[in-house]
Amino acid sequence: MKKLIVLFMFIFFNNIAFAEETDVLQSLTKACQKNNLDKCVELAIYIRDDLESPSSAVEVVQKACDGGNMKGCNILGKLYIDEYSGLGMNFTKARELYTHACKGGYENACINLKNLKEQESEYDKQGRLEKLMQACRLENNSACEALQREKHTH
Repeated sequence: MKKLIVLFMFIFFNNIAFAEETDVLQSLTKACQKNNLDKCVELAIYIRDDLESPSSAVEVVQKACDGGNMKGCNILGKLYIDEYSGLGMNFTKARELYTHACKGGYENACINLKNLKEQESEYDKQGRLEKLMQACRLENNSACEALQREKHTH
Protein backbone atom coordinates (compact mmCIF):
# COMPACT_ATOMS: atom_id res chain seq x y z
CA MET A 1 0.00 0.00 0.00
CA LYS A 2 2.87 2.38 0.81
CA LYS A 3 4.32 1.83 -2.65
CA LEU A 4 0.99 2.67 -4.24
CA ILE A 5 0.72 5.90 -2.26
CA VAL A 6 4.28 6.88 -3.15
CA LEU A 7 3.60 6.11 -6.82
CA PHE A 8 0.41 8.18 -6.73
CA MET A 9 2.25 11.10 -5.11
CA PHE A 10 5.03 10.88 -7.71
CA ILE A 11 2.54 10.95 -10.60
CA PHE A 12 0.52 13.74 -8.98
CA PHE A 13 3.50 16.03 -8.36
CA ASN A 14 4.99 15.35 -11.81
CA ASN A 15 1.69 16.36 -13.40
CA ILE A 16 1.64 19.57 -11.37
CA ALA A 17 5.21 20.35 -12.43
CA PHE A 18 4.35 19.70 -16.09
CA ALA A 19 1.26 21.93 -15.86
CA GLU A 20 3.33 24.72 -14.28
CA GLU A 21 5.99 24.35 -17.00
CA THR A 22 3.32 24.59 -19.70
CA ASP A 23 1.81 27.68 -18.04
CA VAL A 24 5.22 29.38 -17.86
CA LEU A 25 5.94 28.58 -21.50
CA GLN A 26 2.54 29.86 -22.66
CA SER A 27 2.78 33.03 -20.57
CA LEU A 28 6.26 33.90 -21.83
CA THR A 29 5.32 33.09 -25.43
CA LYS A 30 2.25 35.37 -25.32
CA ALA A 31 4.25 38.22 -23.79
CA CYS A 32 7.00 37.82 -26.39
CA GLN A 33 4.44 37.80 -29.22
CA LYS A 34 3.25 41.17 -27.86
CA ASN A 35 6.83 42.45 -28.27
CA ASN A 36 7.77 42.42 -24.58
CA LEU A 37 11.46 41.94 -25.35
CA ASP A 38 12.44 41.17 -21.75
CA LYS A 39 9.95 38.30 -21.84
CA CYS A 40 11.41 37.15 -25.17
CA VAL A 41 14.78 36.93 -23.43
CA GLU A 42 13.24 35.01 -20.53
CA LEU A 43 11.54 32.69 -23.00
CA ALA A 44 14.80 32.08 -24.86
CA ILE A 45 16.62 31.30 -21.60
CA TYR A 46 13.79 28.98 -20.57
CA ILE A 47 13.90 27.16 -23.90
CA ARG A 48 17.70 26.95 -23.89
CA ASP A 49 18.15 25.89 -20.27
CA ASP A 50 14.96 24.30 -18.94
CA LEU A 51 13.83 22.65 -22.15
CA GLU A 52 17.46 21.99 -23.14
CA SER A 53 16.91 23.12 -26.71
CA PRO A 54 19.34 25.91 -27.58
CA SER A 55 18.60 25.63 -31.29
CA SER A 56 14.95 26.46 -30.58
CA ALA A 57 15.91 29.56 -28.58
CA VAL A 58 17.72 31.28 -31.46
CA GLU A 59 14.72 32.82 -33.21
CA VAL A 60 13.20 34.13 -29.98
CA VAL A 61 16.38 35.77 -28.70
CA GLN A 62 17.13 37.13 -32.20
CA LYS A 63 13.82 39.01 -31.97
CA ALA A 64 14.87 40.52 -28.64
CA CYS A 65 18.29 41.53 -29.94
CA ASP A 66 16.86 43.00 -33.14
CA GLY A 67 14.50 45.01 -30.96
CA GLY A 68 17.40 46.55 -29.01
CA ASN A 69 17.46 44.33 -25.93
CA MET A 70 21.15 44.16 -24.97
CA LYS A 71 20.72 41.10 -22.75
CA GLY A 72 19.14 39.40 -25.75
CA CYS A 73 22.17 40.29 -27.90
CA ASN A 74 24.48 38.89 -25.22
CA ILE A 75 22.56 35.62 -25.07
CA LEU A 76 22.47 35.41 -28.85
CA GLY A 77 26.24 35.84 -28.78
CA LYS A 78 26.46 32.90 -26.40
CA LEU A 79 24.32 30.83 -28.74
CA TYR A 80 26.74 31.55 -31.58
CA ILE A 81 29.38 29.67 -29.61
CA ASP A 82 27.08 26.96 -28.21
CA GLU A 83 27.76 23.74 -30.09
CA TYR A 84 24.12 22.66 -29.70
CA SER A 85 22.57 25.82 -31.17
CA GLY A 86 23.39 24.92 -34.76
CA LEU A 87 24.83 28.35 -35.50
CA GLY A 88 28.22 26.96 -36.46
CA MET A 89 30.44 28.15 -33.61
CA ASN A 90 30.73 31.58 -35.20
CA PHE A 91 33.19 33.49 -33.01
CA THR A 92 33.11 36.52 -35.30
CA LYS A 93 29.35 36.90 -34.91
CA ALA A 94 29.56 36.27 -31.15
CA ARG A 95 32.22 39.01 -30.91
CA GLU A 96 29.99 41.44 -32.86
CA LEU A 97 27.02 40.73 -30.60
CA TYR A 98 29.05 40.96 -27.38
CA THR A 99 30.59 44.24 -28.56
CA HIS A 100 27.18 45.66 -29.43
CA ALA A 101 25.69 44.63 -26.07
CA CYS A 102 28.75 45.85 -24.16
CA LYS A 103 28.59 49.26 -25.88
CA GLY A 104 24.87 49.22 -25.11
CA GLY A 105 25.65 49.01 -21.39
CA TYR A 106 25.18 45.30 -20.69
CA GLU A 107 28.15 44.49 -18.42
CA ASN A 108 28.00 40.70 -18.78
CA ALA A 109 28.62 41.13 -22.50
CA CYS A 110 31.83 43.02 -21.72
CA ILE A 111 32.99 40.10 -19.58
CA ASN A 112 32.01 37.59 -22.27
CA LEU A 113 33.91 39.64 -24.84
CA LYS A 114 37.08 39.45 -22.73
CA ASN A 115 36.71 35.68 -22.32
CA LEU A 116 35.96 35.04 -25.98
CA LYS A 117 39.58 35.03 -27.14
CA GLU A 118 40.44 32.17 -24.77
CA GLN A 119 37.38 30.20 -25.86
CA GLU A 120 38.23 30.74 -29.50
CA SER A 121 41.74 29.38 -29.08
CA GLU A 122 40.33 26.18 -27.57
CA TYR A 123 37.88 25.68 -30.38
CA ASP A 124 38.25 22.70 -32.68
CA LYS A 125 35.58 22.55 -35.37
CA GLN A 126 36.23 19.00 -36.52
CA GLY A 127 36.20 17.68 -32.98
CA ARG A 128 32.98 19.57 -32.30
CA LEU A 129 31.24 18.13 -35.35
CA GLU A 130 32.33 14.65 -34.35
CA LYS A 131 30.94 15.21 -30.84
CA LEU A 132 27.65 16.43 -32.31
CA MET A 133 27.38 13.39 -34.58
CA GLN A 134 28.11 11.07 -31.69
CA ALA A 135 25.56 12.82 -29.47
CA CYS A 136 23.00 12.69 -32.28
CA ARG A 137 23.59 8.95 -32.68
CA LEU A 138 22.82 8.67 -28.95
CA GLU A 139 19.49 10.41 -29.64
CA ASN A 140 20.40 13.84 -28.28
CA ASN A 141 17.81 15.92 -30.14
CA SER A 142 19.64 19.21 -29.61
CA ALA A 143 22.74 17.75 -31.23
CA CYS A 144 20.73 16.46 -34.20
CA GLU A 145 19.02 19.84 -34.61
CA ALA A 146 22.41 21.57 -34.47
CA LEU A 147 23.77 19.30 -37.20
CA GLN A 148 20.71 19.99 -39.37
CA ARG A 149 21.06 23.72 -38.92
CA GLU A 150 24.77 23.58 -39.81
CA LYS A 151 23.92 21.76 -43.05
CA HIS A 152 21.62 24.64 -44.00
CA THR A 153 23.97 27.46 -42.97
CA HIS A 154 27.18 26.16 -44.56
